[in-house]
Amino acid sequence: MSSVQILSNLNYPIGKVITEGLRNSLNTHIAVAFLKYSGVEVIQDALIDSLEKGAEFEIIVGLDFKTTDSKSIRFLLDLNKTYKKLRFYCYGDKENNKTDIVFHPKIYMFDNGKEKTSIIGSTNLTKDRKSTRLNSSHRLYLV
Repeated sequence: MSSVQILSNLNYPIGKVITEGLRNSLNTHIAVAFLKYSGVEVIQDALIDSLEKGAEFEIIVGLDFKTTDSKSIRFLLDLNKTYKKLRFYCYGDKENNKTDIVFHPKIYMFDNGKEKTSIIGSTNLTKDRKSTRLNSSHRLYLV
């Protein structure tokens, strides 16, 4: 049986939802337009715990608009030296690619072996303490 839940940063902070997903997941896939170290810090412990348990983790981050910060990239590259089940990719910015295509997804997928959960919406993996934006996502459970 499947179900859908509407999430917003007011009632379900995405960092908490991702942390929960990581702690239970055997296989995680994330694709986000922007990655900031402030967002990485929110999920860091859950990510390392997940990798320590042997879970697979794949993340694709965008470089468009120069928003993804170098500290988050360095963190994942360093983590990849220890955990080979971590796969990390960057999608280059449109100026360097000489194309009008912009990489702009916000997709989080978790598989715990019994249930698959996907979160699709407007939330990047960043933590903006001053944000007045309302981000929302849909969480879909598939059994």
